[in-house]
Amino acid sequence: MDYYSGKELSSYLEEMIEKTNRWLIIVSPYVRISGRIKSYFEKLLNNKVEIILIYRTNYGNTQNIRSEDYDWLTKHNIQVKSCSNLHAKCYINECEALITSINLSDYSMSNNFEQGVSFRKMWEEDTYMDILSDIIELNCDGASIDFDYDKYNSGYCIRTGKRIPFNIDKPMCDEAWEEWCKYG
Repeated sequence: MDYYSGKELSSYLEEMIEKTNRWLIIVSPYVRISGRIKSYFEKLLNNKVEIILIYRTNYGNTQNIRSEDYDWLTKHNIQVKSCSNLHAKCYINECEALITSINLSDYSMSNNFEQGVSFRKMWEEDTYMDILSDIIELNCDGASIDFDYDKYNSGYCIRTGKRIPFNIDKPMCDEAWEEWCKYG
């Protein structure tokens, strides 16, 4: 677990977004997407990265996401969901999760004192998976989030080609692993 604040947090968040390889879920009640973040998203989308954004539902004159940002996101096939009771801010990808006070907006990133704590899947897997599960199970104004974690967390046995959970330390199905352990 690592702690960030101020400009260091903004830099860390941008770097986390930029370095995403497979999928990115953003939970931010208030969204104002800057040109810089759009360019990061475009690069990710060009690399076939799945992006999901969850924001707080707009009420009355309160616009928690600008219509031009919403239109830009949906035009780029980014899954956008709203949640009426959302207050949390979280950014999570295939490697790490960032729980923070920072919204996805330039104003938050540039003007506010913000704090955040990151959890790496490799070192804090239980906490990371708890964070991901909570997000996936969110009730987004009656709709669920369309995200299949297992699609990104599977691999193939290097001997049989059978689909297995991704594990760099054991890249074989149980049968092939047993055989390999016996005979090498």
